[in-house]
Amino acid sequence: MNTGRYLHSHLHQSPLSRNQEVSCFINDNGLGDTGDNWMLLCEPGATHWTREAPVRLQHQDTGKFLMSSAHYKYNHPIPGQQEVYCSKPVGNLASWSAQEGIYVGDRGFFDRTADDDEQDE
Repeated sequence: MNTGRYLHSHLHQSPLSRNQEVSCFINDNGLGDTGDNWMLLCEPGATHWTREAPVRLQHQDTGKFLMSSAHYKYNHPIPGQQEVYCSKPVGNLASWSAQEGIYVGDRGFFDRTADDDEQDE
């Protein structure tokens, strides 16, 4: 589902876990801000993200990691929905993977060199 919003975090406390809040957000002018910036970190030794491979998302402004835990579930609006928040990484709670969706092969992109890019110009 495309909400037209950015995955956002800031220095506000989340309602259940009392960690750093994560939300979907956009400014009144339709633009985001630095609270929308995340770094995707692949597992050690990986050169790029592949289907079902674990990754971590680190919030750039605060250095904390996107997490979720079955210990923090809402009763409303959707019973059983887990809170998503940012915190220091704890075990697997900061690991995410793509299980479903549309996958685009790299078509040799990661095999390219700087010389290849110069030849394309």
